[in-house]
Amino acid sequence: MFIKHILVHLDHTLQSNARLAYAIDVARRQQAFLTGCYAINNLAFLRNQEQQAQLREAFLAQAGASDVPAQWMSIEPTSSGQQVVDQLCRAAQCSDLVIVSQHNTKGDMTMPRDLPELLVLHSGRPVLILPYAGKFDPNCKRVMVAWNGGRESVRSLHDALPFLRQAQQVNLLSLLLTGNVIPDLENTVEMLSMHLAHHGIGVNTETQICVDVSKGDVLLNRCAEEGTDLLVAGGYYHGHLGEVAMHLLKHMTVPVLMSH
Repeated sequence: MFIKHILVHLDHTLQSNARLAYAIDVARRQQAFLTGCYAINNLAFLRNQEQQAQLREAFLAQAGASDVPAQWMSIEPTSSGQQVVDQLCRAAQCSDLVIVSQHNTKGDMTMPRDLPELLVLHSGRPVLILPYAGKFDPNCKRVMVAWNGGRESVRSLHDALPFLRQAQQVNLLSLLLTGNVIPDLENTVEMLSMHLAHHGIGVNTETQICVDVSKGDVLLNRCAEEGTDLLVAGGYYHGHLGEVAMHLLKHMTVPVLMSH
């Protein structure tokens, strides 16, 4: 996979500035085209239209200063915020990567709190979610891949290949609950390491047993301990996001690239 077109969600929140800076840097490193998609719900749309114009000018100016080709698009609300989400999902379908922020419970409610979840489930594209607080390195020198051998793990890992190729260190971590077994895990991980080597990617593999700690907490703890810049995880489970994915969306402390 190559990233040649990135869509970043923009609004009037403070997190939007961080998203934009991160997206521009990723687009520059991947030599990708960037679409800034302005989308907010009905109530928020009552803001002065002049603010939208200022946001558009700032977006184009910052992209231009980094030599990133870019375009602006605006999704105007109709009768419900959900329709805005539907339109945003359709716009996301025409990109290689979508960048949004984790919901900030103390922030300005410009979009539904489950926007990241809805994009993962319905856009069909990899979604890179930034925590609402903190500063993060778009260079992604250290990447961790959460691996369980399932379809979603396969999809998210391959969607993340552009980041894995540029990373200095890639860790593939398989988590097991006590008494749980993933069939043929060792052989699968060995074949996966060989597969990634064909892409010029070296990977460190590890299996860890979770004792009295949830898989989501183990992943976040390991990311903190190892200075991880990006966590790659599958998201889908029987029609909705799984327990681990939902935990990550709620408690994330590092950017998470999620696919289903």
